[in-house]
Amino acid sequence: MAAGALVALGTGLRLLAARGDLWLDEIWSLELAHLAGSLGGVLTAVHHDNNHHLTTAWLLLLGPSAPPLALRGLAVAAGAGTLAAVALRAGRVGRREALAGVLLLSLSPFLVHYGSEARGYSLAVLMAVVAAGALERWLDDRRPAWAALLGFSATLGFLAHLTFLYVFVALAAWGAAAWIAEPAPRRPPWALVAALGLPALGFALLWAVDLRYLVVGGGPEYQAAQVLRELLRATLGIPGGAAEALGVLAVAAAAWEIVRLGRERRPEWVFHVTALALAPALVLAWTRPDYLAPRYFAVAVPFFLLLLARALARAWARGGWRRGAAAAAILLFATGSAARVGLLLRDGRGRYREAVEYMVRTGPPGGAGVASDNDFRNPVVLEFHARGVPGAHALRYVPAGPWAGPPPYWLLLHDFQESSQPPEGLVGPGGAHYRLDRTYRSAPLSGWNWSLYRLQAGP
Repeated sequence: MAAGALVALGTGLRLLAARGDLWLDEIWSLELAHLAGSLGGVLTAVHHDNNHHLTTAWLLLLGPSAPPLALRGLAVAAGAGTLAAVALRAGRVGRREALAGVLLLSLSPFLVHYGSEARGYSLAVLMAVVAAGALERWLDDRRPAWAALLGFSATLGFLAHLTFLYVFVALAAWGAAAWIAEPAPRRPPWALVAALGLPALGFALLWAVDLRYLVVGGGPEYQAAQVLRELLRATLGIPGGAAEALGVLAVAAAAWEIVRLGRERRPEWVFHVTALALAPALVLAWTRPDYLAPRYFAVAVPFFLLLLARALARAWARGGWRRGAAAAAILLFATGSAARVGLLLRDGRGRYREAVEYMVRTGPPGGAGVASDNDFRNPVVLEFHARGVPGAHALRYVPAGPWAGPPPYWLLLHDFQESSQPPEGLVGPGGAHYRLDRTYRSAPLSGWNWSLYRLQAGP
């Protein structure tokens, strides 16, 4: 009953977070779905890294006029499925560990965020958890049904998001380690080879028809250390500053659990080392991406949290000060997560439609020009959200460059900072003066803040 309540809570948070405006990448995915034109075109006609194949197919079936909650419905369902899959581990890992796992995954701000976004990360996380569970069951009883589930879920994992590769490599490493650990004479694991061969073949076919032509959309500049810090903060609900030391303790606890698995001679430790560290490091060293974000490590997040759940359950079972420490850790996690999820529920991934409505309502009666600091991100979002606002057709976007006519009435600046302080006034080309009128906040991880400036009369 407690696990069911937590699954319901986590699903409810994802449903609430699935409201609000679509941000650039979701809008972009809708446009790619339109360009694909058919389910076959999703695989063969759109060679872009923002094409998360199963999600793009979902968006194609619904169409761009569907409400945000429907467009994000596949991600919400996948998030709920992940929580249910973790709850069903109770018979194998014990009720305490399963309950702790559901608690952490239900409330993790990172998983709530991407479990409510119209992209492929939530589905990839679900397939990763299901595939790992299927491999664990197959290693126990060698039933063909578990091997079939492993192959099926891993194939869907690649179609959900390409970062599933981290988990796929880890699954292969776990299977190999388990086979090597078997006493002689070892039985050939043909079912496992076939189960892993199916997604490998699917990935090869996907490479042939799509991935070798892939175009990367890009994004803000990054530093790898900063990306990992933000990933840890978002996963555990930790604020910046000195509190980040708590994240270091969490990493140490997860690492100690991997050591314990090794001491217990459980080949599962190989999976965790590979999925959490080795595979991502090798892939990043090989590809040297120009852009990196915390979401690219989404498939590793549930396994990190499940290691922490294992540590919490054991500390609770031992009683005494350890139980008190586990209770304190859970309380800190729940408090920090509530604060961060609260920002997501309040601001969403940006309040773009609200800004458009304000410009229409308070701008000049005959319409107004709008300029910005980015001629790709801002006009795409502006045009999309202006479609449903009466009178928004009178807003004219003015691209960067010398302004031949009168200066634009509105100026939009965007930023990704959680606590940015935009300047009160700006001077545009030709000496036009602008005054800050409104600020529209966005929660971290997706979307951006908009600072709206209004043209001032006089010199």
